[in-house]
Amino acid sequence: MKKHKILCTLLAVAMTVVSMMSLTACSQSSRGDGEIWIEASYAGYGEEWLNGIAEKYEEETGVHVEINWDANLTTNISNLMERNKNMSDIYYVNLSGGTSEFRWNLQGKLESLNDVFAADNGTGKTIESTIKPGFEDAGKYKGTRYAIYTMSGYDCLIYNPDILEAAGWNKPFPSTVDELVEMFKVIKKANLKAGDGTTIMPFVYFGKYNSCSHLFDAFELQYGGLEEYKAYYNQTSLNGPDESQYNKKSTKVAFENIKKILAVDQDGRLEYAIDGSQNFDHTTAQARFLNGYAAVCTTGTWFETEMREIIEADDKFEIAPFPLATDENGGYGAAVNYLIDPNGEVTPENMMKYNTVTFAGSPFYVPKKAPNKEGAKDFLKFLLQEENIRFMHEKTGNALNFVYNRENLNLTEWAQKVEANNLISITGAKGSNNPIYLVGALGGYRDTVWPGLETNKDYNYLQAMADRLTDAKYNWKDKVSLI
Repeated sequence: MKKHKILCTLLAVAMTVVSMMSLTACSQSSRGDGEIWIEASYAGYGEEWLNGIAEKYEEETGVHVEINWDANLTTNISNLMERNKNMSDIYYVNLSGGTSEFRWNLQGKLESLNDVFAADNGTGKTIESTIKPGFEDAGKYKGTRYAIYTMSGYDCLIYNPDILEAAGWNKPFPSTVDELVEMFKVIKKANLKAGDGTTIMPFVYFGKYNSCSHLFDAFELQYGGLEEYKAYYNQTSLNGPDESQYNKKSTKVAFENIKKILAVDQDGRLEYAIDGSQNFDHTTAQARFLNGYAAVCTTGTWFETEMREIIEADDKFEIAPFPLATDENGGYGAAVNYLIDPNGEVTPENMMKYNTVTFAGSPFYVPKKAPNKEGAKDFLKFLLQEENIRFMHEKTGNALNFVYNRENLNLTEWAQKVEANNLISITGAKGSNNPIYLVGALGGYRDTVWPGLETNKDYNYLQAMADRLTDAKYNWKDKVSLI
């Protein structure tokens, strides 16, 4: 049965990661001369891309690259950076720097990577000159580059077209939150059953890792526009903005629209989402979707590589950007201010295309106390050669934060859909310059950057934001356990 296959496969993958970590997490005393050691997050993009480049590097240079894939590195990286010895040469982390990177820069814990960016990318151009517009300041602190942000995944929705058809939804996929909720009602009324008799719900999300707070961020950016959002993120310390920045109409519109999606019924249960979504991690939510228990799921461009072990040939899923939030008058706000065409007409069609949250994520760091800093930087120069960037794109299915030849890439059907949608948020906007030094990485910050928002659950995140609003109607104490 498909459900059994998914559970067994996830268990097998977890056991493989554990055994892989046990085999590779060797003592630093076993290092060979000149070896390069990498600690890498085992997460959504898989491992094939980095393993493949390490093998190519070893073939060309004769230098061994030892990679320790660690599923817990994102959690443990701060402690590892405090080490005075036994450090790896490179850390590849599945996060968007945020507070940790800011603190490491202040403490002088990171090695400058300016010479990496000054190197040739194999086409006669410097790596620096090939950075994709909008990412120029990512990983930069006081004019010096301390991190390499290779990939930028964007959040999106996936949906099962067969479920929508079976439920009687014969319109295009919704372009606004109100239309999305209308579709949810149609699906719920249809009372469809999965193969095991479970009622198919309209929606599933991963509340443990803030997928609905990413929707919130997209709504706020869409409605308030780029300049307002940049003002919100004008961070020069860890103190965050003044309280007035929390009390904007765009914030309140974002809340109203999230409340529509996460509505509760008279019994206090989620109206449209699978019960328990508020505690699901990303793989659990995505597995529920693949099992046919929900019509729509929050996810991102990493979906296929993260779930490829359990995706079956007959699984149906299509990609869609986030719907648009609207105010009480049906207005879309100032989203046009951050589109590629700042003079474009404000319509759902041209706005929705760009309505997403993009992460300039997955950075590489070289710690100041790395045993083989020069070897580490030489490997990173190799990593950023154009032919290797193309290789990474093919293996991860995700575009990289550089301008490179994208013709004749060997992409899967899902990766081709990602390319075709080419969803762009602030990261692709002309002239975008985010003072957080991670240009465009909008969604993962407020829950880690500022005091009072330290959480990895939607419910805490949204309540903390609601507590900052002066209007009493935004106090969600009566619903907080469900968000």
